[in-house]
Amino acid sequence: MQIVLAATLVVRVLGLATVTDQVPNDCGVHVIVPRVKYHAHPGVKTPPQVEDHTAILVVPKENYDTTSSWIMVTLPAFPNYVYTKLNGDQLRMLTDATNPAPSLQGLRLPSLQGCCKVSVPSAKLRSTFQAPYTGAAAVLDVAGGQISACRAPARGTEYRYDTEILLNHNGVARISGDTMKVSKEVRLKNLPVATRGVVYIANLPTCFISGTCPTTKATTAPDGRAHLHAYYAMLQGDTSKCQGSLKNCMTGSTPGDCTTPMIRDAGGVGGKQAFTFECSNTKFP
Repeated sequence: MQIVLAATLVVRVLGLATVTDQVPNDCGVHVIVPRVKYHAHPGVKTPPQVEDHTAILVVPKENYDTTSSWIMVTLPAFPNYVYTKLNGDQLRMLTDATNPAPSLQGLRLPSLQGCCKVSVPSAKLRSTFQAPYTGAAAVLDVAGGQISACRAPARGTEYRYDTEILLNHNGVARISGDTMKVSKEVRLKNLPVATRGVVYIANLPTCFISGTCPTTKATTAPDGRAHLHAYYAMLQGDTSKCQGSLKNCMTGSTPGDCTTPMIRDAGGVGGKQAFTFECSNTKFP
């Protein structure tokens, strides 16, 4: 009898997202994608803010089953992909093969806790980034799969750290999304067997969708603040005086290179912070 080995599907997490298994009253491994949206107030002068980000689910067009209940459309800047915006979605990946229990042991990502000295001695996640996650654009519940950090080329000579979640499958894979109002599902088709299939959960500057990001941006621009501050905003306590670089939060060795391809040109297009180390994933604690 011939033994058929399961193929691999990779969930690649790009941009501002935190991986954790330490959410109070919500056991398991989660990828929390923060909502990063600046709301201006007329007549009120505010310091520079982190540029607006949009969380999206991206699938190669050839792998998207158009009979899915979750409608996806062509990604304008990258027409070989389809996408949908995420807004309060609780995501799950489902396949037809057995997968190992997820573990964050040895995950080589910058750590949020202790990265900035805040008024709370041991920083905790704000309530809005705990269940039901009202501050998140999306949360991926990781029920199974092998999780690892990986290094991806970014702008110039820089690198950015992403996360890859490897899932076994025998040809069937689905992505479910639930909000307070509706349940949706993306069905994948024509998944490769000899090579790894890939889907992306990305939280990138909004300009990425259209491919119109500027190549430079002053730190004094209204949306020129370092991306690290979007992560500080996930923590309890007064983080207003937190400064520095996300690189200061990184300890240990550098992760290996990512095994999956980038969304076309995603490593080299973008604004001041969009595709540098400062747009790496993080872990909590």
